[in-house]
Amino acid sequence: RHGQIPDTETIVAVRVDADEFTLKRLALVDQMIELRPSNPTYKSWQVAVDRVEIVGQMIGLVRRL
Repeated sequence: RHGQIPDTETIVAVRVDADEFTLKRLALVDQMIELRPSNPTYKSWQVAVDRVEIVGQMIGLVRRL
């Protein structure tokens, strides 16, 4: 389901367990996918590879001032 794991500098949209979406950096750690947040106040978490589907790649951010 995950194809090739992008490098940890790439932020991707992932779906976990077919019901939760998030933007994270990914890493393959001990046959698990580690979801790494950009915000250092949040912790990384690991999930089984078969629970994760990469659905897109973040290419930009628009903020309203």
